[in-house]
Amino acid sequence: MVLASDSYYASSKMEKDLKHNQEFLNFRKNFGQHLQSLRKDKGLSQEELANRINLDRVSVGYLEQGIRSPKLRTLFLIAKVLGVPLKDLLDIK
Repeated sequence: MVLASDSYYASSKMEKDLKHNQEFLNFRKNFGQHLQSLRKDKGLSQEELANRINLDRVSVGYLEQGIRSPKLRTLFLIAKVLGVPLKDLLDIK
């Protein structure tokens, strides 16, 4: 038996999940734009950054477009190559 309150809870949870998902997608997109800006400030191409962090150029492109999320190890390597503290890499405005 499904109660009206159960239906409301499921609907409310789904709305909250969608909101969190949208927030995450926005964060990922903003991170990508920030990464691209930092990379360009250092005068590196996607290919050069990719070679230095053991990824292919397409993967770096996906990160910058907000299509993919980096692994923690990748974040560490990106920060090291770009010469920025990890916290600054994640400082999305």
